[in-house]
Amino acid sequence: MEKLNENEKEVFQKLFDLNKKIYKLYENLINSKNQEEYNKNKSYFVICLEIEDELYKKLDFSNIRNYVNYINNDFISKISDYDITISNFYEFALLKRTYNKLILKGRDIDIQYIESENDLQEELEKSRVNLIFSTVLDVDFKNLYIFFLNDWIKKLRNEKIKNKLKKAMYLMYFLNPNLEKDFLENDKPNNYISSYFSKDISNITDTSFKKLLSMYETKYLKKYFNLLFNIKDSEYDKEDNALKILLYDSLIKSCLEMHNINLNYDKAKTSDNDISIHMFENIIKNRNTYGIIKLKTEGITYESSK
Repeated sequence: MEKLNENEKEVFQKLFDLNKKIYKLYENLINSKNQEEYNKNKSYFVICLEIEDELYKKLDFSNIRNYVNYINNDFISKISDYDITISNFYEFALLKRTYNKLILKGRDIDIQYIESENDLQEELEKSRVNLIFSTVLDVDFKNLYIFFLNDWIKKLRNEKIKNKLKKAMYLMYFLNPNLEKDFLENDKPNNYISSYFSKDISNITDTSFKKLLSMYETKYLKKYFNLLFNIKDSEYDKEDNALKILLYDSLIKSCLEMHNINLNYDKAKTSDNDISIHMFENIIKNRNTYGIIKLKTEGITYESSK
């Protein structure tokens, strides 16, 4: 593996330092006393993002895999953005923002390379669609997670928990450049998902695409479904547990809104979980009733000739 030169290392150090400033801006948004202060804090993003863009332009993206390896460690590549928003891992969030940007840039480069081929063979076309699909599918789920977090923020009266939910929501923007761009342009979460795949998924039969979708069931949905029932009724006097159940609830809703999956809990093992049971049954009762406009995406189709 090639090592980074001193100029490249300096660029990454500046990116990490800038990440701290951008993170602080999101905290300022949460703590804004009024709309005027909120708008003023938000205007500073333009300057920071322009500086960030200029720093990335100084990198040679033919070395992108070296860059990813440089900032990666065993934890960064394995921890999800959801884990960071739920556990509020500040230090990892700073690295993960840059890591996520590099991964997206790498996908863009791969897509551009495939599209530059004169004779696009079926396997290459499948790879191209797979790359696009995985990116947009990820955005769809995270958009939904933000939507349901915002739904709780609007309902709650407890200002302390509301602010922590806001922090989780803004962390998701911070970690994902596509979501951040939409947020900065539109100011607040929409009641629609701009590239929502729910109407496309039912038509997808290709095994590799199905695996991408099932990743959210196995990696996220089942994990947080089980965590929802790990918190006993007697533990809700702790504010952190009360917060976590709302975060789990939002994530489970986002997955179920995309999946036609039936989930069941073991009644024998949940005798001390009346609150969790109530939360889960309320999710099931209100599934697909949130007024979310589900759009069909355009331009991402794949049909195997086999």
